[in-house]
Amino acid sequence: METITINGLEWSIEEADYGYCKEAPDALGSTWKNTLHIVIVKGLPLSNLKKILLHELTHATAYSYGFDQVAITDEILCDFVSSFSEQILKIANDYLEKRKP
Repeated sequence: METITINGLEWSIEEADYGYCKEAPDALGSTWKNTLHIVIVKGLPLSNLKKILLHELTHATAYSYGFDQVAITDEILCDFVSSFSEQILKIANDYLEKRKP
């Protein structure tokens, strides 16, 4: 398990076996804001892993900056992307780099 920090909140990232989530057994990734925990399915091809990791990191970033508390309009979405996309991509790339053999 690895930890990352987003806006002062420490999140954990874990890779788990397929079917890890009883509520959504087909899920390839999940983010739980109440426990600051991200889970990604083990053994995914790199292209899928990166896409799912970016998706879950986007949820984590939205929660960490309070964007889950507002109605999302196209302007808010564009502001979110312009403000946080580089941070999200850096965290994902750093995580993937550490996984290289």
